[in-house]
Amino acid sequence: MIGNGRPVREVAESLGIGENLIYRWRSHQEPKGAIGKENDFSVSDQQALLKRIRELEMERDILKKALAIFSRQT
Repeated sequence: MIGNGRPVREVAESLGIGENLIYRWRSHQEPKGAIGKENDFSVSDQQALLKRIRELEMERDILKKALAIFSRQT
C-alpha cells in the first residue's frame, strides 16, 4: 500500500511504470533506520517517551554538574 491506501500494483499500472520503481522511490523517501510508520506510537506511548527523554536530560545535566565540581577540586 502507498500513503493514500492504494496498492503499489494499481499505482504502477496507472502510471505505466514497474512496481520496483515505486518501491525504490519509497525507500529513498524514508529516513535511514526508520522502522514502521510514523503513526505507530499511540499518544500515551509518545507521552511516556517524552517523559523518559526529560528524565534522561535531567540525569545528563546532573552528571555534567558533578563532573564540573569534581574537576575544580583537583
